[in-house]
Amino acid sequence: MNTISADTKALNAEVRAQIYKILAKSFLYPTKDFFDFIGTQEYTQALLRYCPLNASSSELQATIQAVCEMLKSGEQGPTPGTLEYEYNRLFAHLGSAKCPPYETEYGYENVFQKTQAMADIAGFYKAYGLEVADDHAERVDFISTELEFMSHLAVKEAYAIENEEEEHREICADTQQKFIRDHLGRWLTVFTALLVNASSNPFYVSLGKLAEKFLDSEVQRFGIELQKVTALDFEAELAQMEQ
Repeated sequence: MNTISADTKALNAEVRAQIYKILAKSFLYPTKDFFDFIGTQEYTQALLRYCPLNASSSELQATIQAVCEMLKSGEQGPTPGTLEYEYNRLFAHLGSAKCPPYETEYGYENVFQKTQAMADIAGFYKAYGLEVADDHAERVDFISTELEFMSHLAVKEAYAIENEEEEHREICADTQQKFIRDHLGRWLTVFTALLVNASSNPFYVSLGKLAEKFLDSEVQRFGIELQKVTALDFEAELAQMEQ
C-alpha cells in the first residue's frame, strides 16, 4: 500500500495555506497593494503547485489553469478602473450589494442568531491568539478574514507535520474541519454562485469559480457533511428586509 510521506503532507498543507491566502487577498478592495500582489509570480505559482499534489481534482485543476490564463491575458486581465467599479457594485454597499461578502448575511433568521454566529467566529480566532483589530474596517465574518484564518491553520498544520507534532497536527486539522463545517462551508457556495451570476468581469467570475472548486476539494479532503445555505434562503432574507 502506498503511503504519503511527511514531506509531501507538509508541502500540501503549505500550498493549501498559500491558496487560502491568495483567495483572501483577492476578495479585498482592489488597491495598489492588491494589484502588486496579483501581479506577482507567487500568485500563479502557488495555484499551479496545487495541481500535481491533488491530481484527482480535475475540475479544480481546469479552473486554476483558466485563472492563470486570464491573469496573463492583456484583454481580459484585471485593471484598476474596472475592478474598483465592479467591487463596489458587487460587495461594497451592504444594502444594495449583489453578493454581500459576509457570512451572517446568509441564512440567519434574526439579529440574535447573527450575533451568536459572530461570537462563535471570533471564538475560533481567539483560540489561536487572533483578533480583528478595533480599527480594522471589516467584520469577523468577512470572507477575506475567514479565508485568512484557514490559511493560518494550514500553516500551523504544516509546521506540526514538519516537527512531528502529531497531536498539534490533529488539533489543527480538526479546527479546519469544524470551521469549514460551521462557518465557511455553509455559505461560500451560495456566495460564489451569486457572484458568478451577478458579474461579467473575468477576474471576479474566475475568482468565484476558483473559491467554489477549492472549497469542494477541502470538503472532500476532510470528509465534511455540509448544511449549506441556498440561494432561496438568501432571497427570502432580502424579501423580508424589503417589507
